Amino acid sequence: MKIVGAQWKAENVPQYLKLRCAYLNGAIAPGVASLVA
Repeated sequence: MKIVGAQWKAENVPQYLKLRCAYLNGAIAPGVASLVA
């Protein structure tokens, strides 16, 4: 269970950072927002 949780977290964190980076750069678009969400 811990390993599965760690794998999910390892995949989820980079996605969040990428979204945050795009938001800070003002490069976020409705299509991207809906895709991530």
